[in-house]
Amino acid sequence: DGIWFIANDFVAAFECKSEAAPSKPISHEDTRQADAHSAWVNGELKVAEAIVRTVMITSQESIASNAHNVAANNGRLVYVTCASLLPLADKVIQCVRNVRNTIKSQDSDAGLDLIKIEFEKNQLLCKNIIALLTAKLLSDIPVSK
Repeated sequence: DGIWFIANDFVAAFECKSEAAPSKPISHEDTRQADAHSAWVNGELKVAEAIVRTVMITSQESIASNAHNVAANNGRLVYVTCASLLPLADKVIQCVRNVRNTIKSQDSDAGLDLIKIEFEKNQLLCKNIIALLTAKLLSDIPVSK
């Protein structure tokens, strides 16, 4: 679990359930735990002006009905699959490699410009990351039967 501050006005608090079986529904307990992250961030980190979302990262493909009720009632819980983050990681690694290979002979200001260009070219700016992390609400995944 971790917290990212993005663009001074967005905070992502992460709840990772990477070891859960895809066939096991997201539980009420896991959903309540994730929801508590948003409350903690707002209470402890004093980010009143920021949008705070808890990002549940999991391979689970459904949610228990009582967990769905928690998710549906607040709109702060978003859902990202483990698999959907792999391309993001690959892009970041490639960008860093490209910058590192080019920057060896340049000064630090030129290096910062190169980082911005490389990340923009690969759609890794703050707005892109926020869009990826918030594309799907946890309450939008299927309720288990």
